[in-house]
Amino acid sequence: MSDKPVRENIRQHQALLAYSSMPDPSLQKLHQTWAEYVPKFKKPAFRTLKSWSAKYQWVERSQAIHQAAKDEAIKKIIANLTMGKEEILAITRAVMIRYGAQLKDNLQGRLTILDFERAWRIQRIELGLPTEIGSHEVAIKDCYEGISDEELILQLEELTAKYKERLSRQQVV
Repeated sequence: MSDKPVRENIRQHQALLAYSSMPDPSLQKLHQTWAEYVPKFKKPAFRTLKSWSAKYQWVERSQAIHQAAKDEAIKKIIANLTMGKEEILAITRAVMIRYGAQLKDNLQGRLTILDFERAWRIQRIELGLPTEIGSHEVAIKDCYEGISDEELILQLEELTAKYKERLSRQQVV
């Protein structure tokens, strides 16, 4: 439904916008408070407002305006709350690497093991993996004991590259 019909003049359109902006839209209230809502234009007769409302479908258009505003607000909220998987993984990976560097340099930093664990859990959730460590995962850790930090970081880089590739394929489909 169009926001402004072809034959509606500016005064009529301003009246519609005033009607739509009212907490509880009513032609009677609009007529009574015309100067507050539409100060630029001369106040029309009440029956003229009724005529405009019927002719230009104010009730339906007002509902459409409110629905569009709600939809836009929801989109903004969702956009502010959500990040792409790639961004989430990059942030969690950075936390984990920075914590690892802190440990390696034997420094006391702001990041704690709880931050590392939280980042690890978020990554697991994003990857669709369980967040609880099972016995099969504990048994695997032995194969990494003789690996240097550099080799482990290289393996992490390879896994990250594979995940990014898989993520880009999922977004294409």
